[in-house]
Amino acid sequence: MINFIKGRTKAIYFSIKGAFHLIKTENAIQAQLFFSLMFIITGFYFEISSTEWIFQLLAICLVLSTESLNTAVEKIADFIHPNH
Repeated sequence: MINFIKGRTKAIYFSIKGAFHLIKTENAIQAQLFFSLMFIITGFYFEISSTEWIFQLLAICLVLSTESLNTAVEKIADFIHPNH
């Protein structure tokens, strides 16, 4: 049980570290975060309902995770074929 908790803690640490690295180094993620923040502010301004908040946050998370996966695939492709 202790090894499981240590493993999960280590995995969370590396995922947070990777997320901050992604935010610092990738312009596409920075742009997506900027627009996400604008949509969140707009949601407060228009006082959207709880259901609308759920859908808005789900959409933001899907966009950010898809952009992160796209960045990972691009890095792998650049590693495999650096000339393309």
